[in-house]
Amino acid sequence: MIFVLFIILIILTISSYLFSESEFISPAFMLCATYLFCVFIAILNVNAWGDISFVTMLTVLTGVIAFLFGCAMTMNRIVTLKTKNKKNKLNIGIYDDNEINVSYTVLIFTILTMCAVAYFYSRYIFNNALLAGSNGSINGLFSYARSIDGNSENYQRMGRVLTLGIYFSKAIGYLAMFILLKEYIYKPEKKITKSKRMLLILILLIYFVLTVLSTGRTAFMYFIIYTMIVASIFYKIKRGWSKNANKKVLKIILISLVLILVAFRIIDLTLRKSIYGSEWTLWTQVSRYFASQFYALNIWLENPTYSSGFEDTETLYNLYSILNIFGANVHIGSNALEGVTVSGLSTNIYTALRRYIHDFGYVGMIVIQFATGAVFTNWFNKIKKRDYLNDTSVILYASLLYTVAFNVIEERTFINILSLSTATHVILIILFWRIVTKKKRKLYENHSIRYTPLYRYRNDN
Repeated sequence: MIFVLFIILIILTISSYLFSESEFISPAFMLCATYLFCVFIAILNVNAWGDISFVTMLTVLTGVIAFLFGCAMTMNRIVTLKTKNKKNKLNIGIYDDNEINVSYTVLIFTILTMCAVAYFYSRYIFNNALLAGSNGSINGLFSYARSIDGNSENYQRMGRVLTLGIYFSKAIGYLAMFILLKEYIYKPEKKITKSKRMLLILILLIYFVLTVLSTGRTAFMYFIIYTMIVASIFYKIKRGWSKNANKKVLKIILISLVLILVAFRIIDLTLRKSIYGSEWTLWTQVSRYFASQFYALNIWLENPTYSSGFEDTETLYNLYSILNIFGANVHIGSNALEGVTVSGLSTNIYTALRRYIHDFGYVGMIVIQFATGAVFTNWFNKIKKRDYLNDTSVILYASLLYTVAFNVIEERTFINILSLSTATHVILIILFWRIVTKKKRKLYENHSIRYTPLYRYRNDN
């Protein structure tokens, strides 16, 4: 069945590329491509892991096709508009809605704040590692820090000030990358100075340190996906969303994948080095993370469980946490799913489909996949057809699109988006972007030049 699933996913991936107008960064293609990639890794392990059942194959395909139907419905609503407004290569710098106007004072203050956050965050991680039994060596430091029981009396909890500092640093890191990519690819009329550019690069380096200190790999992977999407959007805008930029976009995607694999290996061999005496190869790590979920889902579907109510949810964990802040008093269990063993490898990832089926049944899973595809595709299409560059829309879209890429691995749409951390991130992005930018005037000193919609300029040239 795994081979049948692979062949059908090839067909769906090609179809998603065609009906999304040859866009590698469209939600439809991204979801299909990630499922196809992970199934391919599973096939390479088929001799050791065996096959999956027909039910598992049908469940995966149902989830993918439901998502694609949501994407297709949104695409059909604007197909006539896109047919009329064919876009050509042009210089669109004057249609940028904002000018970057960040001061040296803001940059220096940001750097000092992020350095303080990195210092106290490293102390927090180091102290928890010591409490878990580490001897203070860098080898395995993060594994010790992650292994300590969160309910243990010795567990050092993160303070609110440090938590806010991490949220602050994340928003600044994302904005810094956006500004640098905008300068390099989009090339606005008013450029920032070289010294400010160097300060922004320093901010990025500090944020990289913070992503490593998170002890996991997801924060780094999210940032790489964000960077990939922003860079791809800029290249597509620069060439009028034509196919001419597809080679560049594909190159960006491949480089991003290589960076993720390199980060996996470097972090695993040092800070996350196993504390249990066995070391996994890079291939074992990649196989476990990107392919074991299908077999874990297969095991669960043999004897599936279903939610018995609010206290037994697997999807709305963070939403209930927010409700409890307002006095809802809902009991919340563990967010992590139970572990299973796949050919000697332990894993607790089951694709996003497991949580949806457990909490809402198969019909609920289909509805959620359909709605997610429709929402993200509608957002993507609005970015494409807009007459000017809406910076915050691009930043937030690229910041949250990782939930689509991770659908094949684990549920992130509800767990991450419906959370205080994401709400804080969105608020800080909007607030900080207003601080570091100013609106452009629509009328220029030469009154013979009249501002016209972007699609008219594209058609006339």
